[in-house]
Parts: sequence; structure tokens; C-alpha cells
Amino acid sequence: MADDGTKKCYICGKSESSGSSLTTLPCCQTDSSAVEVCKECIVNENNSVSVEESNRFKCPNQKCRKMFTVKVSGDLEKFVRLGKCEMCQTNQTIVTPDNRCDKCLMGESYRFKYICKRCGKTQLISHPMWKYAKSARKFGGSWSCRVCNDYTNWMIHPDYVKDVPVGTFGTL
Repeated sequence: MADDGTKKCYICGKSESSGSSLTTLPCCQTDSSAVEVCKECIVNENNSVSVEESNRFKCPNQKCRKMFTVKVSGDLEKFVRLGKCEMCQTNQTIVTPDNRCDKCLMGESYRFKYICKRCGKTQLISHPMWKYAKSARKFGGSWSCRVCNDYTNWMIHPDYVKDVPVGTFGTL
């Protein structure tokens, strides 16, 4: 939204007052803000990754990137694809063109170090492992340890606790 209160396209900056018809992306809508895109950008920007996905549209918000199917009318419908996440290797709803689930996508934005319960070594994990633990001082969630060469439980490193989004411990 512009300073004068008019809505603007997140991609090109055109306002509704200039005749652009804006679509609110349901993935990034909150009570106080929304990512809105004009239909011209949905059709022109159609930032798909292959010919097979030529009717796909990725949210332009870098922290989201959820995908939508573009209908003939230009409207968006949430794209749902089930499969094996390339990062965590679990069957999930795939939300990115490179076959990652929403948790791994979130982990890309919150890359923290964790402590292995078995060997005590730290490892950078791009997955929100803190969400599996009841608190910052608890182990939770299973991930592969490069030292133990096995799946173990993890606790977030104390240096990263301050960066965890408020209220998200133990939410999985």
C-alpha cells in the first residue's frame, strides 16, 4: 500500500487508481497488510520453472514463494502438490519448484545451528527444528547428524534462541 493509502502491485508498483486490477495473494495476507499483484503481472511475470508449469505463479515475497495455478481468468488458485521434500526427505505438501516443503522453506529464512543430543557437536540445519522442541532447553525433532552419521535429536544452540520467532517453540 502506498503512503497515500492506495493499493499498489507488489511487482510493478502500479496502483488501482491507474486502472490495474489487483489480486490479493492469500499466502501473505494478514490483518494489517497483504501482498497484492496486478493481473498483468500474473500473466506477464508468470515466473514458472518449466513448460509443464507454465500456468504456475510464485508469490513474489522472498520469504514465502508459495505457488498458485493461474486460471484462464487470471485468478489464482492455491497449487497443491504432494511429494517427497528434497531437503527433509519426508512426504509433505510441496510448496516450491525445487521440491521443498513449507517447513524447509521457512528454515531457509531461519538458518540456525543446533546441538546433537548424541555427540554434542553443532550443525547448521536449514529446517525449523526448534518447532519440534517444547522449549529452548529441550531436544526435539530428528535430523541427520554428519558426525554420528545417523538421525538424532537436536536442540537449538543458545546463541540462536533470541532469533526464533516468538511463540513458535513446540508448535509441530
